[in-house]
Amino acid sequence: MKKVVAYVVSSHGYSERRACQVTRQHRSTQRKPSTRDPRIELRQRMHEIVATRIRYGYRRVHVMLKREGWEIGRHVVYRLYREDRTGSVIDPGDKSLGETGPAGQTAASAQDDHPSAGALSANPSQ
Repeated sequence: MKKVVAYVVSSHGYSERRACQVTRQHRSTQRKPSTRDPRIELRQRMHEIVATRIRYGYRRVHVMLKREGWEIGRHVVYRLYREDRTGSVIDPGDKSLGETGPAGQTAASAQDDHPSAGALSANPSQ
Protein backbone atom coordinates (compact mmCIF):
# COMPACT_ATOMS: atom_id res chain seq x y z
CA MET A 1 0.00 0.00 0.00
CA LYS A 2 2.90 2.35 0.57
CA LYS A 3 3.70 2.22 -3.13
CA VAL A 4 0.10 3.11 -4.00
CA VAL A 5 0.16 6.17 -1.77
CA ALA A 6 3.54 7.23 -3.17
CA TYR A 7 2.14 6.85 -6.71
CA VAL A 8 -0.92 8.97 -5.91
CA VAL A 9 1.28 11.67 -4.38
CA SER A 10 3.74 11.77 -7.29
CA SER A 11 1.37 11.40 -10.23
CA HIS A 12 -1.73 13.28 -9.04
CA GLY A 13 -0.05 15.87 -6.87
CA TYR A 14 -2.05 15.05 -3.73
CA SER A 15 -0.64 15.66 -0.30
CA GLU A 16 0.38 12.60 1.67
CA ARG A 17 -2.52 13.14 4.04
CA ARG A 18 -5.06 13.28 1.21
CA ALA A 19 -3.50 10.30 -0.62
CA CYS A 20 -3.71 8.21 2.54
CA GLN A 21 -7.33 9.22 2.96
CA VAL A 22 -8.16 8.29 -0.64
CA THR A 23 -6.47 4.89 -0.37
CA ARG A 24 -7.87 4.33 3.15
CA GLN A 25 -4.49 3.83 4.72
CA HIS A 26 -3.39 5.28 8.04
CA ARG A 27 -0.68 7.90 7.80
CA SER A 28 1.31 6.16 10.53
CA THR A 29 1.57 3.11 8.25
CA GLN A 30 2.88 5.28 5.44
CA ARG A 31 5.53 6.89 7.60
CA LYS A 32 6.67 3.75 9.43
CA PRO A 33 9.92 2.42 7.93
CA SER A 34 9.80 -1.10 6.55
CA THR A 35 11.51 -3.75 8.65
CA ARG A 36 10.88 -6.60 6.21
CA ASP A 37 13.92 -8.57 5.11
CA PRO A 38 14.34 -8.12 1.33
CA ARG A 39 15.67 -11.70 0.97
CA ILE A 40 17.97 -10.73 -1.87
CA GLU A 41 19.83 -14.04 -1.95
CA LEU A 42 16.60 -16.00 -2.16
CA ARG A 43 15.23 -13.79 -4.93
CA GLN A 44 18.44 -14.20 -6.93
CA ARG A 45 18.31 -17.98 -6.58
CA MET A 46 14.65 -18.01 -7.64
CA HIS A 47 15.57 -16.01 -10.75
CA GLU A 48 18.36 -18.47 -11.56
CA ILE A 49 16.02 -21.45 -11.23
CA VAL A 50 13.34 -19.87 -13.40
CA ALA A 51 15.88 -18.76 -16.01
CA THR A 52 17.13 -22.32 -16.49
CA ARG A 53 13.71 -23.98 -16.18
CA ILE A 54 11.26 -21.61 -17.83
CA ARG A 55 8.08 -23.60 -17.30
CA TYR A 56 8.51 -24.01 -13.54
CA GLY A 57 5.88 -22.36 -11.39
CA TYR A 58 6.23 -21.23 -7.81
CA ARG A 59 5.41 -24.69 -6.42
CA ARG A 60 8.18 -26.39 -8.36
CA VAL A 61 10.58 -23.56 -7.50
CA HIS A 62 9.70 -24.12 -3.84
CA VAL A 63 10.56 -27.83 -4.13
CA MET A 64 13.89 -27.00 -5.77
CA LEU A 65 14.73 -24.51 -3.01
CA LYS A 66 13.85 -27.03 -0.28
CA ARG A 67 16.13 -29.59 -1.93
CA GLU A 68 18.95 -27.06 -1.86
CA GLY A 69 18.47 -26.54 1.88
CA TRP A 70 16.50 -23.29 2.02
CA GLU A 71 14.22 -23.12 5.07
CA ILE A 72 11.32 -21.32 3.41
CA GLY A 73 7.57 -21.75 3.23
CA ARG A 74 5.53 -22.17 0.06
CA HIS A 75 3.50 -19.02 0.71
CA VAL A 76 6.64 -16.89 1.01
CA VAL A 77 7.92 -18.32 -2.27
CA TYR A 78 4.55 -17.52 -3.88
CA ARG A 79 4.65 -13.92 -2.62
CA LEU A 80 8.21 -13.35 -3.85
CA TYR A 81 7.42 -15.08 -7.16
CA ARG A 82 4.43 -12.80 -7.65
CA GLU A 83 6.23 -9.61 -6.56
CA ASP A 84 9.15 -10.15 -8.90
CA ARG A 85 6.93 -11.31 -11.76
CA THR A 86 9.39 -14.16 -12.13
CA GLY A 87 6.99 -16.36 -14.03
CA SER A 88 5.66 -13.78 -16.46
CA VAL A 89 7.11 -15.49 -19.55
CA ILE A 90 4.39 -16.15 -22.13
CA ASP A 91 4.35 -19.75 -23.32
CA PRO A 92 4.51 -19.85 -27.14
CA GLY A 93 2.34 -22.98 -27.13
CA ASP A 94 -0.46 -21.35 -25.14
CA LYS A 95 -3.71 -21.90 -27.04
CA SER A 96 -5.65 -19.28 -25.11
CA LEU A 97 -3.83 -16.50 -26.96
CA GLY A 98 -5.84 -17.25 -30.13
CA GLU A 99 -5.33 -19.84 -32.79
CA THR A 100 -4.61 -18.92 -36.36
CA GLY A 101 -6.41 -20.47 -39.28
CA PRO A 102 -5.60 -20.54 -42.99
CA ALA A 103 -3.33 -17.80 -44.30
CA GLY A 104 -2.64 -16.49 -40.78
CA GLN A 105 -6.27 -15.54 -40.06
CA THR A 106 -7.53 -15.80 -36.53
CA ALA A 107 -10.32 -18.26 -35.86
CA ALA A 108 -12.87 -15.44 -35.50
CA SER A 109 -12.03 -13.78 -38.82
CA ALA A 110 -11.99 -17.15 -40.63
CA GLN A 111 -15.50 -17.77 -39.30
CA ASP A 112 -16.71 -14.50 -40.87
CA ASP A 113 -15.63 -15.78 -44.30
CA HIS A 114 -17.87 -18.82 -44.03
CA PRO A 115 -20.54 -19.03 -46.79
CA SER A 116 -23.40 -19.10 -44.28
CA ALA A 117 -22.21 -15.86 -42.68
CA GLY A 118 -23.85 -13.86 -45.47
CA ALA A 119 -27.18 -15.62 -44.98
CA LEU A 120 -27.18 -14.87 -41.30
CA SER A 121 -26.43 -11.20 -41.75
CA ALA A 122 -29.00 -10.72 -44.55
CA ASN A 123 -32.04 -8.51 -44.06
CA PRO A 124 -34.33 -10.37 -41.62
CA SER A 125 -37.52 -8.83 -43.06
CA GLN A 126 -37.31 -10.92 -46.25
